[in-house]
Amino acid sequence: MGWLIDRGSAAGNITFAWQQGLLLRAAAAAFGALMTIVVTDRPYRQAYVS
Repeated sequence: MGWLIDRGSAAGNITFAWQQGLLLRAAAAAFGALMTIVVTDRPYRQAYVS
C-alpha cells in the first residue's frame, strides 16, 4: 500500500492514492476471506466426529 501512496503523492493526488491503497487492502482482505472459506470447506479437511 505504501508504494501506491508514494506514487500518488509524487503525482500530486494524495486523495486518489489513499483511495487506491484502501481499495487494495479491501481486495486483499476479501481474497483472504474467500481462500479461508475454500480451504476449510473441503470435506477431507474437516475433523471426524464420532
